[in-house]
Amino acid sequence: MEELAVSSDNAHAEHHEVHAHTHAESSVHEEHAHHQKGLARYKKHVFVTILYVVVALLMFYQITLHISTVAPGTGADTYQNLWDIWWVKYAVFNIHTSVFYTKLLFFPLGAGLAYQTLAPLLGIISAPFQALFGTVSAYNLMFFMGFALSGLCMFILADHLTKNSYASVVAGFIYAFSAFHIAQSYTHIHYMNIEFVPLFIYFLLKVIESAKISYPNIIGMAASFALTTLIGNIE
Repeated sequence: MEELAVSSDNAHAEHHEVHAHTHAESSVHEEHAHHQKGLARYKKHVFVTILYVVVALLMFYQITLHISTVAPGTGADTYQNLWDIWWVKYAVFNIHTSVFYTKLLFFPLGAGLAYQTLAPLLGIISAPFQALFGTVSAYNLMFFMGFALSGLCMFILADHLTKNSYASVVAGFIYAFSAFHIAQSYTHIHYMNIEFVPLFIYFLLKVIESAKISYPNIIGMAASFALTTLIGNIE
């Protein structure tokens, strides 16, 4: 009887060990599959971004060929936009003051810029490029970035909805290179980068679809909304 009991215990232990080993292998396979899926998604996003960058560089080849001397648009708006990103960089990193008030206009009283299309986020992002390449080059980089990122974020949203990469590439192209976006990007800096709108919708859908509270998606949704505000008017 003791031998039978020992054999039974050994069999139970072996079964438990096999089950644990199988579970561990399953977890490893799931983790590997998840990693591979994430890597494939990353590669797809990089490829799509490069595609939109190339399209933008070719479509606006006059700017591409003269990136340090020619800025998109004509008239006063372009000069104002260049001043806007220069002022944000100068106020934040040089004289350490608020970007929403300047004495460089209407001196000595100064002027409030809270209702100005200042796009402070673009001014901050462009600051290192301004320091390295000059204001015009930095402005043009923001211009090209607007098309590439707008296309990418619409691709992400469309891919989530359709599960079709080819259709999503077309959706990103239509959104980023629409007549409205091109025309507005030439003169209105706050319409240059519209990528956070589809990104906000993407995170909103993820929050709605989630069975439980998803803090990363909530944070992504809030950040997208905040970044949209920092690119546009702050009123």
